[in-house]
Amino acid sequence: MESSDSVSELNRAPVVTIEGLDRDFTCDKGDLILRAALRAGLGFPYECATGSCGTCKYELLVGHVEDTWPEAPGIRLRDREHGRYLACQSKATGPIVIRVRLDERLRPPIPPRRSVATISGRIYQAPGYSELKLQISDEGAEFLPGQFILIEFPGLTGARAYSMSNQPNTDGVLQLHVKAKQEGIMSNLLVSESPIGTKLIVDGPYGHAFARLEDSRPVVCIAGGSGLGPMLSVAGALALTPLASQRSVDFFYGVRTPAEVCDLSDLRKQAEAFGRWGLHVAVSDKPDNSWNGLVGMIDQIVQVHLPMPWSNSLFYIAGPPPMVDAVVRVLLTCQVSHEQLIFDRFY
Repeated sequence: MESSDSVSELNRAPVVTIEGLDRDFTCDKGDLILRAALRAGLGFPYECATGSCGTCKYELLVGHVEDTWPEAPGIRLRDREHGRYLACQSKATGPIVIRVRLDERLRPPIPPRRSVATISGRIYQAPGYSELKLQISDEGAEFLPGQFILIEFPGLTGARAYSMSNQPNTDGVLQLHVKAKQEGIMSNLLVSESPIGTKLIVDGPYGHAFARLEDSRPVVCIAGGSGLGPMLSVAGALALTPLASQRSVDFFYGVRTPAEVCDLSDLRKQAEAFGRWGLHVAVSDKPDNSWNGLVGMIDQIVQVHLPMPWSNSLFYIAGPPPMVDAVVRVLLTCQVSHEQLIFDRFY
């Protein structure tokens, strides 16, 4: 018969110690190392939090972990041979010691937490796009405009990241712009297949690309595809600040075809608060004669249509990695500094 002490030891949450630092944290049963570190308020490096980017790599020095996604694209075979793992895809199975460089600037402004949410509404925006409304069951929707949540669907392995398009609120409402992907089981469930009332797990908020509301510089929001969601949240938050009437805002939004352009009426209404406002909508595929807007890749559109000078502007960027990388390259080439860039890649 096991003693109560040994049973207690088995049930105890594993402790993660970071080499060289007088800091450790616990991983509750089933929690991933990255999420546990952020819940503890640590500045653990990450970007996508879903296994694709590789930013959250650490080296395992002592102990054992469970690798929940061995084929994750964010880590190479050479990394694994050197004992490196993704914190967003590994769980501590007992006490461990890891090597990772924390950054105080990356400490979460709002520690993430898990909640049960219900699909409470869905608005069709364009072919393959829906604005999804989730209702958190027992708490308010606490996040910073521009941040994202991780969604876990019953019966599916892993989580997917989706950014909020609305504002933080005490009603517990989260709005998300979701694009259905051809091979994306979860995205198709969220966009159209799951009935209203479906319950799922949300975990968040996450992300560093949130609105700097106290910054008075001119703002440029650049959205590609479903990157529209967080940019709507950022622009909406800026419109509510006392600085809005003195602020200059340019909003760039790019999609492939005119049919994919989502409803921007709320954005246009909010933009009335700004001192100066410019909206630039572009499609990348050559359209038919019914389209009288801009045509081209969004990085090219920004280069041609954004008023100079750029040296004193703050740039918020969200979209697929190739689009974000292309925009960043253009901006850096035009003497924009890294400090002016706030972006999320949608893996």
